[in-house]
Parts: sequence; structure tokens; C-alpha cells
Amino acid sequence: MLIPTSRPRQIRFFAFLFLGLFLLFLVLFASYRLLQFRAFQSALEASDRERLKLLGDSVQPVLLGSLDQVGKDPAFLYDVAAERNLKRIILADSDGTLLADSHREIKTKEKIPSGKGGAAWRTALAGEIVMETAEEASGEFVGKIWLPLNGRAAQLLVTLPSRTDPKARLLLLFMNVFGVMGAGMFGYYFLRLFMVPSPSYFHGVPENPATETGFVIHTFQGLIQQLKQKELALEQLKGRAEEYAKNVESYNENILQSVTSGVLTFNCERRITTFNATAGMILHLSPEEVLGKSYEAIFGGEEKITRLLQETVDLGKEVAREECEVERSDGRKIWLGLNTSVLRDRNNSTIGATLVFTDLTEMKMLQDQVELKKRLTVMGEMSAWIAHEFRNYMGTILGFSRLLSKKIEPNDPRQEMIKAIMAELSAMERLITELLSYGRKTVIHPVTTPLAPLIEELKEQFVSSGGYPHVRWFLSLKEAPEIAVDPTLIRQAFSNLIQNALEAMEGTGEIHIRISNRPAGMLAVKISDTGLGIAKEHIDKIFLPFYTTKEKGTGLGLALVHKIILAHNGQISVESTEGSGTVFTIHLPLQMSPLKINEP
Repeated sequence: MLIPTSRPRQIRFFAFLFLGLFLLFLVLFASYRLLQFRAFQSALEASDRERLKLLGDSVQPVLLGSLDQVGKDPAFLYDVAAERNLKRIILADSDGTLLADSHREIKTKEKIPSGKGGAAWRTALAGEIVMETAEEASGEFVGKIWLPLNGRAAQLLVTLPSRTDPKARLLLLFMNVFGVMGAGMFGYYFLRLFMVPSPSYFHGVPENPATETGFVIHTFQGLIQQLKQKELALEQLKGRAEEYAKNVESYNENILQSVTSGVLTFNCERRITTFNATAGMILHLSPEEVLGKSYEAIFGGEEKITRLLQETVDLGKEVAREECEVERSDGRKIWLGLNTSVLRDRNNSTIGATLVFTDLTEMKMLQDQVELKKRLTVMGEMSAWIAHEFRNYMGTILGFSRLLSKKIEPNDPRQEMIKAIMAELSAMERLITELLSYGRKTVIHPVTTPLAPLIEELKEQFVSSGGYPHVRWFLSLKEAPEIAVDPTLIRQAFSNLIQNALEAMEGTGEIHIRISNRPAGMLAVKISDTGLGIAKEHIDKIFLPFYTTKEKGTGLGLALVHKIILAHNGQISVESTEGSGTVFTIHLPLQMSPLKINEP
């Protein structure tokens, strides 16, 4: 608490002196402000009124065209006011009920004010535009416009420039400086002469103080306490609002990163602004490689996906369930199922586009396998029929050839012609045997078989034949477990692949065979060579029946390998670089049930 000193006369003198000066200052200041306002009103020329009228004419059609949006989007009036430098916009219904305010939320039914302001509202509701000027409590001069809106009305508030005379402004500045100096002097003498610290200042004053000074201090302390409480409450509200905003942002980010589809967003400049984790896994890219770049730089300027995104961003054309092939950064081609949509803001203006996609590569591979099986079924049945018919014709030709050979002398030169005919018939017999083998329905008899001894036996068989003395063999079979397969068919498949590798190296080179375990109960077998390789245009066709690049090939060897691997529920793929060699990779399940494959 602060208590009086022992100098009451001096106190009263200075107190009354300051009070008189302060009251004089207030009278002069109020008179000047009144003169200033009158000067402003008289200076409001026709150009200012025309400006207010033009402003009302520009805002009126905007509000008329968006009356329904005002109730749905509370920020709409705020955006309109901000775009046209308006201080405020208030909207009222035909019965005088306030509907919306650009700078505050209307929770209860409020009526337009009575008096002069209410009369202006009612005039606007009657269909006339009303304009006037007013001075706010802050001393700021504003223009007010009431606009009719088909049974409703809107009030626009716009800040107007002051038209006070320069001399009056100088006088106002002097009076303000004088007021500040006077208040400072009064405070100094008040503290110096009128009050000294008291222990009760630190311990507080009673709730019912006995002196006027104590009452003033008690009231002052109460106000300070209320201000501190309100400041603390505001800080808490601010903290909760910031925490809520962070939680919402984190929640949205978690949703984006958790979805199983790739999600990308683009702005109107075609720059990528959002890139979730699934998109990175599918496209084999990191956010640092993508964010801020254009989609042409990521997908390529000529790709189908680029064209679809361009139509979405530029034309607003959305795409649903579209499929397209994309080449990743590592060179692998994948299939994507994608949807695009236009990204809009609260004003329904286009601000970009969204791309949501999934990886369809595995599904496409399965579809291709099913389609291939269908084609191979037809071709197998046709091949078996042709082979059967050819064998009948060949039997007749072979019989007559043998009969001719018996009727001609052994030394007759025609015997050589007959031998040539019989040799060609033998070659045709081998081809027909392969055709019948390919066209025959495959029945799998799985037996637990160790692959390492099987491959080593095949190696010894080819080495002992003596046909490839300059080929070096490299086997890595330590991880080869026992596997449930049909040993006869698997042996035939591996033998065909090794034979192809040896022929591709033309007598010299290296052949590598490696076996390794894979997740999900699969086994991988890689057979690679350093031969001539396969041209890129032939890669997709080498497993088709009768397709061959060899001069004397039948085109059934790799087709039969493909059929055997599929019959074991496995997969086979090929990688080759022309002039460097070829790698065949076979994936087989470690366990399988007896299965009869009707499709070749």
C-alpha cells in the first residue's frame, strides 16, 4: 500500500494545479477534435461520394451472386473485405436480424441498432443506397455504405483519409506532446511528494480499506490481478490453439503417409508439393528427388501419365481408373492404375491437381501369364494334332524309302538319295516328338529332391560329352535345399537352359549356376553365361512356341522350359545384354502339392 506524507498543502497545490491544466487540455482537445470532424465533413467532396458509390456498385453484385455462400463459408465476407480494402462488411436479413459479420462470429440473433444507424439499415432494406461518414472511438474517420440486396441489406465500412488542415495537425501534435509531458510531471510529483512505500504495499490492503488512498490502491491491485489472469488465460488459449493446429497437421500427415496408394499433389505451376512414402516405394524415388520439381521432370515429357496430368491441371479434366506404363529411375518399367482430380480452394478456384496411384505390375504379369497359358493351350492342341498327322504321313514315306532301298543294289548311287531322305525323316521325327511332348498334358509328381546333386550330374554329363572343352563352370550350390519337384521335368528344364547357354558361347566362355533362398518359401536358381546375348527385340518372344533365332532351332526348347516352370507354380525371367551374356532366373516354391496342369 502507498500512504500519504506530512506535506498536505504542497500536495494539494500541485494536485489542483495539474488538475486544472489537465482539464483545460481536455477542453481544448475536445474542441479541436470537434472542429476537425466538422472540417472533415465539409471537405467530403463529390469525388469522395462518387468513390463510395463506385465501391458500393462493385461490391453489390458480388454479394448478390453469393448470398447462399455467406452462410456456408464464414470466411467469404472476410475475403471480400480484404480484396477491396474494406474495414468491415455486415449483412442483415429483411426483418433486421444480423446474418453475418466479416470480422466476428454471430452466435445469437442480433437486431440492427435503433436510432440513426437503424434508419439507414431500414432505408437500404427498402431498396435505396445510403452513404454517410462517422468518426470511430479511435479517432479514425470512416465512410459507411448501406446496400440493398434483394430483401436483405449490407453495411460496408471503409477507412477515409483525414482532411485536417496542416496547421491544425501541428497544433494537435503540440497538444499531444503537452499532454504526455503534463502526465509525466504529474506522475513524478505524485510519487515524489504524495506517496512513499509502505509495508502494506507488499502485504496488500484490507478488503474494506479505511482511507480513500487504500481504496484506490485496492482497486488498482484488483485490476492488475484481473489483467494477469486474463493474460494467463489468453496464453493458455494460444498454446491450446497452437497445439491443436500441430495435432491436426500431424494427423493429416500420418493419414497421408499411411495410405497404401501413392499420393502426389501439384500446384498450378506443375510443381510437386506432396509426395507420400508409398509413392516413393512404387516410383523408387525419395522426397528430396521429387518435391519442388515438375511432373515432366519426374515422368518424362512424352509419357501418357504426363499428358493426363496436364489435362487435369490445365483443362480440369479428371481421370478415373486409368492404366499406364511408367519407366522408373532404375530403368524398370511398371504399370500404374491412377486417378487424377482437380485441387480447389475455398473459393472453388483451381490451385493444382492430385494424383493417386497403385502398382499394377504384379497383376499385369498375372494377366499376361493367364493370356499366355490360353494361347499356349491352343497352340499345344494344334501342335499335337499336326504332329500326329505328320507322323502318319512320315510313316508312309519312311516305309516306301526302305522298300526302295531293298529293291536297289547297295552300290547304286541312288542309295545316297534314299539315305538323305531317311535322315531328313529322322530329323522330322525328333521335331514331332518335341511337338507331342509340348502338347501333352503335364502331370506333376512332386518328390523331395536335392537340387545340388541334380545340377552337378548335368554338369558332368555335358563335360563328359567333350563338346565344350573350353567352357569354365562356376557352381554356387551351398544354399541349395531339398525341394518338392518332379525331378524328371526339372532335369529337362535345367538341361535345356544349360544347352542354350553353351550354344550361345560358341565353345568358349563361362557358365555360372547359383542357388539361393528367398523370402516367402521360394528358391531362386540363376543360370548365366557370357555368350552372345539376346537382342532386345527378341526378349519378350523367346518363350513363345516355334520362335527361334537359331538356324536349325525348333523354337520349342525354351517354350517347354517355360511350361515346366509354370506347372510347378514357379516363374522364369530373363535378362540379357547383346554381346555380354544372358541370365535366366527361376523362382520355385519349396513345397507344392501334387498338381495336374491342363494348360501347357
